[in-house]
Amino acid sequence: MKAITILIIALVAVVGVFSAPDEGMPLAEWTASFLFTKAVGVGAAMLAVRLYDRWYGRFNGKGGEA
Repeated sequence: MKAITILIIALVAVVGVFSAPDEGMPLAEWTASFLFTKAVGVGAAMLAVRLYDRWYGRFNGKGGEA
């Protein structure tokens, strides 16, 4: 279940980072939408890495905490 949770969060991260707003939007709305999707993507990526590190402990070398 842990792996599926991390994969779902990572999918949200990929979609957020690689998505682009509609080109027909006004500049202010386009910029806000662009920044929001990138913030969601980066935040989800950070969450996925932190969960992976906490559950599996492979980034910090300490070992996971069941």
